[in-house]
Amino acid sequence: MNKEWNLDFLYKGYEDPEFLGDIKKLERVCEKMNQLSVKLAQTETLADLSMVNNIVDLWEEKMRLEESLMIYCNLRQSVDTSNAQSASYLGYISQKASDCAKADS
Repeated sequence: MNKEWNLDFLYKGYEDPEFLGDIKKLERVCEKMNQLSVKLAQTETLADLSMVNNIVDLWEEKMRLEESLMIYCNLRQSVDTSNAQSASYLGYISQKASDCAKADS
């Protein structure tokens, strides 16, 4: 019986350039979201709807990246709960999501 998931449709491993690229994208998206949320908080009106549209677009991108990364890591960990790399990435992705929490609200 095969005890491994075939997750190649998501990522080919933790060293996969797609996986590492999505981690970097998540970092950049969270940074941009936080910067925009500060600017948005300083405006008195929502006259500049492009700023609101930008933060919504960033939020959607963050959710897509976070979901893909978390699903992959959770599936890898479900096969091997002692996999330190899975646990480490799950913690890191969760931390990045927390870093964006203020911008999310």
